[in-house]
Amino acid sequence: MLHGGLHLFEKKNENKNTILELHFEDDSGLALTDWQRMATPTLNPEPRDAPDALSKKMTSAFLKQQLYSTRSTIKNLLLDQHIVRGIGNAYADEILWNAGISPFSVSNKIPADKITILANSIKKVLTLAEKQILKTHPDIIRGEVRDFLLIHHQKKQTALRGQPS
Repeated sequence: MLHGGLHLFEKKNENKNTILELHFEDDSGLALTDWQRMATPTLNPEPRDAPDALSKKMTSAFLKQQLYSTRSTIKNLLLDQHIVRGIGNAYADEILWNAGISPFSVSNKIPADKITILANSIKKVLTLAEKQILKTHPDIIRGEVRDFLLIHHQKKQTALRGQPS
């Protein structure tokens, strides 16, 4: 979520821009906030056609079908939640760097062998990220942890190839 978050609270929710509150029996709660009011929480949502990025449906064959059906840039395609769910801007950049594919590459021009590498990179980068976040922030429910990322890392002193940033 770009502008919202989840917030735990005790007894009373003091968070501004709350869209949804869940109250628990122990007098605690969870608030969903979004100052732009764009979050759309849904109870029992309909299943989506787009697979999650870490699902078994996310194969090189699936990616090839999606990539070859459009002339979009590969980064825009990875960010499109109607095609694949769960990849945001920072992770799209990490995945593409890992795969050795320019984010500006036209999706239907990417060779089949690179699509296989891309499918593997999606699983590798996201699985590693999940492990890193759970290891260093096991109770996190909001915010972004980026201190292990290669590209979107604010405190990194050198660029990916060693030159000063």
